[in-house]
Amino acid sequence: MSGVRAVRISIESACEKQVHEVGLDGTETYLPPLSMSQNLARLAQRIDFSQGSGSEEEEAAGTEGDAQDWPGAGSSADQDDEEGRTRLYAILLRVSLSGSV
Repeated sequence: MSGVRAVRISIESACEKQVHEVGLDGTETYLPPLSMSQNLARLAQRIDFSQGSGSEEEEAAGTEGDAQDWPGAGSSADQDDEEGRTRLYAILLRVSLSGSV
């Protein structure tokens, strides 16, 4: 063990900094980190708003229970879900654009 050289190792998260360019001398140029609005927009792009959250059986059982618990719920619940997704997407888009300005 006395003949082994000590080596310093720096461990960084892969998502923390993105390398933009590596120079011929080995120096790395990093991209600036994403702002909160850019990060939110990137995460919102991963969401599939056309996809439901669960199986059809669970959704069918859930809408029956909702219809009993909430007056006016039931057949219009699917329309409300789609409208909610559309509004959420529009809000996320506005937040992204306002942060970029």
